[in-house]
Amino acid sequence: MTGGPEVTVLVVTWRARDLLEQCLRALREQTVGHRLLVVDNASTDGTAALLRGFGEARILRLDRNRGFAGGVAAGLAEVDTELVALLNDDAVPAPGWLGALLDAAPGAAAVTSRLLLADGTLNNAGVVLRADGYGADRALGEPDGPPYDRPAEVFGFSGGAALLRIAAVRAVGGFP
Repeated sequence: MTGGPEVTVLVVTWRARDLLEQCLRALREQTVGHRLLVVDNASTDGTAALLRGFGEARILRLDRNRGFAGGVAAGLAEVDTELVALLNDDAVPAPGWLGALLDAAPGAAAVTSRLLLADGTLNNAGVVLRADGYGADRALGEPDGPPYDRPAEVFGFSGGAALLRIAAVRAVGGFP
């Protein structure tokens, strides 16, 4: 990539030091170059000390816990790349995770990941819109495999692992 990475991985955390360490180590193994921004929601569990060991990460430490959406909003204000990948602090992405999202991204405002639980069942394969107007995790609790192992258009993305085009996020008013 000319001019450096075109994508920033944004991880929001709050008192999840042990989980965050696994996440950040997995991000070091990605096959695609990226910037890393960790938004710390005023953790008091040693997260700040842990983050000193990840010199590649830019750290935005908030003065209070603003929750996931507030942390993402604060982080997005600092992102200067075309794309941002949101990743939960308890996620452990496979080495090709970011590359696969980027491969699927041309022309898309957002691309969501297939999220697996520790037991191998699906946590999320996109978000569906229910008849009552609420969103729900597509495939929650289902076994991994067809049809969820193939690309599909879905109603929405899980903020736990998704790639977003910054211009599209800003065009709809950000991430309130």
